Amino acid sequence: MNNKSQTQHLLESFITFAQNQFQASIQTIRVDNGLEFISMCNFFLKKGIECQSSCVYTPLLCNCCFT
Repeated sequence: MNNKSQTQHLLESFITFAQNQFQASIQTIRVDNGLEFISMCNFFLKKGIECQSSCVYTPLLCNCCFT
């Protein structure tokens, strides 16, 4: 990905690929509060995906990265 404007297209393609290739449904996606995700709310709703946004100014929620 060269810039943030490609986020929407790439994420939509990945979700469609995962659903078609693996017959898996994506139930939840967690995003930061970036503006590139705000415009995707309708897409997530249409696909039945819950969109969770991270809290502002909080550290990582998972310690798995520090093991």
